[in-house]
This record gives sequence, C-alpha cells and structure tokens, in this order.
Amino acid sequence: MLLKTKVKVGNITNLSDARYCAGMGVDWLGFPIESVNPKTFAEITSWVTGPQFMIELKAGAVPGILHEYGVDWIQIDSDLVSEVHAFNNFELIITISIANWSKVKDQLKATNAKVRYVVVTELSGDYEHDMYTLKEIANSADILLDLESSRYTLDQILKFPIAGLNLTGNAEMKPGLNDYSQLSEILEKLEID
Repeated sequence: MLLKTKVKVGNITNLSDARYCAGMGVDWLGFPIESVNPKTFAEITSWVTGPQFMIELKAGAVPGILHEYGVDWIQIDSDLVSEVHAFNNFELIITISIANWSKVKDQLKATNAKVRYVVVTELSGDYEHDMYTLKEIANSADILLDLESSRYTLDQILKFPIAGLNLTGNAEMKPGLNDYSQLSEILEKLEID
C-alpha cells in the first residue's frame, strides 16, 4: 500500500499494532523505551517487515541500553537536546512543541546536531503563525507533524511544509484484540488511489 506522505506511528507496544501499521504501509514504527525492553522489541519486530524501527526516548529515560535494540533511528524529546552527542551513531528525530521552536533551534545550532526529522506537536491554532514557524523549521529538518495534537483538518495539514505525519498506536484491549478505528480512518485517507 502506498501513502500520500511519510507516516511514523509511535508508542508501539504490541505485535497487533506493529503488524497492522506495517500492512498499511507506514514508514517507521516507534517503540517507547520505558514500555518495550530489548527482548520484547526483538519478539515484535521479528514478525514485521517494511517499516524502519526506532526507539523513543523521553527525558529521564536511560539510553544506556540503546545498542541492545539494534536500531538506526532514535527519537528524543526536546528536553534531551543538550545531550544529542550521546546519539551520534543514530539517525535522530527530535520532538518539539511549536512554542518551543525558538529555544530548541538555538540549542541545536550550538550542538551541531544532525537532526533528520522534527516531530512538531501542539500547534498554536493560528494558521498564519503555524505556517510561518513550520516553514522556518523545515529549513532545518524535515517535519513530521503530530496529528493528535493538531487542531486542523487532514487536508489543511497536508498543505503545511511537512514531510509526513506522526501518529500514535493504541494499547491492546487484550492480546490480539485492538481498536484500529482512529488509525485506519487516517491511513485510509492517505492511501494513494
């Protein structure tokens, strides 16, 4: 299946989500380090082909075991920007809110970090302001816009200068049983006819 734009689905904690998203043609699956240990990660990813895998780190997470996951991609919160040197061996994605961009961009310049993508969250709701800021961010790195925290329609979002979307997986109701209605609605709209 081909999608109109790049898609990363984060917070993957179970095989059901991973296989569903892979089948829908997403580009990346993100696994939160605090919920998925290296053994569980290996068990899930051994059943999935297609997307690239990444580990999602939040402030306070212990990145010492990153090598045990065997991934190329790491996603970090903007609180960890001062520590980007610890992630030099990885393709880097940083999560920022649009309001924090001016602070984060100066920190990034100071570290000379090689950031491939920025996941932008919490848009202001002022279309002109958001468009201006997203254009500025796009001059530094490709943008994956977090759909959950946006107040815009999918059609409006796809007019922004973005490389793709950031979506979120769900917790299973019980093993093998999950509700994909939220993900499927978006992914089906992104399908290329």
